[in-house]
Amino acid sequence: MPPSPSVDIEAEIRFLSTTEGGGPGPYRSRLNTTHDFGIEETLVDALHVFPDVAEIRPGDTVRSQMSFLVPESLRDRLYDGFTFTVQEARRIIGHGRVTKILNEDLRRP
Repeated sequence: MPPSPSVDIEAEIRFLSTTEGGGPGPYRSRLNTTHDFGIEETLVDALHVFPDVAEIRPGDTVRSQMSFLVPESLRDRLYDGFTFTVQEARRIIGHGRVTKILNEDLRRP
């Protein structure tokens, strides 16, 4: 599946297994979830596209192309290797690491 024209970052995401407290899955491209990027009392919404696989099961690690609903909330904050959590509401379902920043406005100076 081709990336969305507004892809902000690429990340490696490891989805927690169900025994680790992750969601039941499976997950598919166009997954819309919340994320904790370390902004106090703020979760950031993003759409995930998984270009390499059709379906993700709990416990899988995948490449994700992420488009933020409000990218301005992350302006000047991100860098390659930045870590964050993937959530369904307040429940953590995965851990992510930024591998590529495509929206340069988000890059930490």
